[in-house]
This record gives sequence, structure tokens and C-alpha cells, in this order.
Amino acid sequence: MTLWKERTVRLPTVQGCLLLGTLLLGTGFLFVRNVHPFLALTDRIEAPNLVVEGWGADFMMEEAAAEATNGGYRHIFVTGGPMARSADLPGYTSFADVGYGALKRLGVPTNQLTSVPSLERYRHRTYSAAVALREYARTNGIELKAVNVLTLDVHSRRSRLAFQRALGREVQVGVIAVEPREYEPKCWWRYSEGVKSMISELIALPYAWLSLDYGN
Repeated sequence: MTLWKERTVRLPTVQGCLLLGTLLLGTGFLFVRNVHPFLALTDRIEAPNLVVEGWGADFMMEEAAAEATNGGYRHIFVTGGPMARSADLPGYTSFADVGYGALKRLGVPTNQLTSVPSLERYRHRTYSAAVALREYARTNGIELKAVNVLTLDVHSRRSRLAFQRALGREVQVGVIAVEPREYEPKCWWRYSEGVKSMISELIALPYAWLSLDYGN
């Protein structure tokens, strides 16, 4: 009975190791340089409806007000879920209401503005906001054939995915990404906020793509 058997193991040469290392470094470099523009997608379409995610910071609301003013929109919907605590913002119960108030103060006409709060606080918040918008439009007889979704930075690709899945294939969904103020997008890896944002979206986007269904 034979207990041992001789095998040949192939190992890369020095030149092979150098080539493999070069390929890995090149791939890593391309990933770092291109992942931000991939996630922070702007693909504006011609649409009568603008959707603003109401949880954005003041500078995002300023960009949203400019888009609302210059984009020729008929309706501006502000979405967002319930706030964890509203002591600092009395009178507001949802991020949709906070965004609505910000856009109103920035001069967006109230006859164009609609706050559409959603109920979800923790899971699939963007998708839940999109579902709330879909149901609001159906209840009020508003056609959502085409919408632009304005959101922050690297969240934009996931936002478009969530709204597309919730509103259905027959609705055209464009997206507008507002650049961040916490870090420089071209060198996001130098900033802790950039790294955290990138890691979060790289995890959340595949999960959303696999778990979100198209609406009816």
C-alpha cells in the first residue's frame, strides 16, 4: 500500500510574478479611478417630473432648487422616510417634509412642490420612497411616464435602480448626481468620507440589484 505520491507543483517565475503584480496594480488603479464616476451617475432625461430625495444636505437642496427652476418641470416631488428624531427640526416628521421646506425657502413655487413621505426608516428606504411616490401618483391621477431623480453623489446609481424597479419598466427614469462637499471626487480615496461612501455603495448596490423587484 502506497501512502505517499510525488506531484509536480507549477510556480510562477520571477518574470511571471512581476507580470501578475503589474496586472493587479493596473486593475486596482483603473478601479480606483473609475468607480466614482460609475456610481455617481448623471443621466438627465427630458421629463416633466423631478424627484428630490429630501434627506440631502443644504447644498444639495440648493442644486435641487436650481434644477427645479431651470429644468421646465411641471411637478417637483420630494421623497423621504420618517425622521429618527425631530427635536432639532420641530414641525417636521419626515425627510420629505424637510426637503419640501428647504425648497420652499429657496423659492421653488409651492404649486409645483409636493411632499411624498414614506414609512420605511431602516430597510430599502429609497425603494420605499419610490413606492410611496408611485402610489401617490396613482391615487391622484398623475402620469409618471418620465422622471428625473436628483440625489447625492455615489447614491445616484442605486437611486435610479430603486426608482426604476418601483415605478416599473414603462417609466423612463433619469438621474442627477450632486457632487459632495465632504471630499474631492477625483481623489476620493484620500478622504475618510470618500472611502466610507464608496464602500457603502459598493456593498449596497449589488444587494439592491438582487433584492428589489419591479413594481406593478
